[in-house]
Amino acid sequence: PGAANEIIKSNGSIRLNIDSDNNQGDRVFIVSHHNNAELFRVDEGGHGTFQGNVKVGNALIDSNSTTSATTTTNVAFVDVATYGAAFFDYVVFKGSNIRAGTIAACNDGTNVSFAETSTTDLGDTSDVTFSVDISGGNMRLRATTTSSTWTIKALIRGI
Repeated sequence: PGAANEIIKSNGSIRLNIDSDNNQGDRVFIVSHHNNAELFRVDEGGHGTFQGNVKVGNALIDSNSTTSATTTTNVAFVDVATYGAAFFDYVVFKGSNIRAGTIAACNDGTNVSFAETSTTDLGDTSDVTFSVDISGGNMRLRATTTSSTWTIKALIRGI
């Protein structure tokens, strides 16, 4: 243990417990890289948060959130050179109108095929349609809305 902001170097594992008033209610663990940008944090409630993409082996797990107003919006994407398939778990909502589902997509680098594999609706979500295409080296999940403002959140699993 040393002073605040001390840098610890190790080629083994490190467990860091920060408890400013010794009540064990505000313990924090933070991993950052050379310019102190935070990569991972466990807060006092024990919730772990990654900043940016998470990779498990060669698989990608990422999220995105956007708001769309009468337009076509890129919701999420994966690199086609790295990922041949992706599952886009999504939720779209406006007030009490909400739809959640999964779109499975695969690509050969040039062509893409996709299907909405499951959907659950509450209210009217017919204003929102999804498509998947390839552009700029990415397989993109796109949402088209025809009226009002919708919030769209996605969890991306690239494999």
